Amino acid sequence: MKKSVLVLALVSLAGIPLAGCGTLRGGRSVVKHDKQDTALIMTKAPSSGTYALYSTMDWHPKGRFTVKEGDPIGFKGGGETARITAVAGQEEISLPTSSTYYWKKVD
Repeated sequence: MKKSVLVLALVSLAGIPLAGCGTLRGGRSVVKHDKQDTALIMTKAPSSGTYALYSTMDWHPKGRFTVKEGDPIGFKGGGETARITAVAGQEEISLPTSSTYYWKKVD
């Protein structure tokens, strides 16, 4: 019995990296771009504060920006094949389309 519990615990822990480190970070996801989806989503920031950009494999954000309520936030075409642009207010970051990205409100 103890051996099966240990095996189950190890299997559970081994699955954590598959979710991506960025998904474990605090904050509330506001908008996401899935690498498998061709749709690019732009919306308005629901409230003023700091928003952080993550890929699903990031532990640290690719960028953190102060955004006012109603400012644009999301993802738009990058003008290049295989690139998108992450937008937060007036800030933009060019990214490869090979990952899933999301903006999180962190404060």
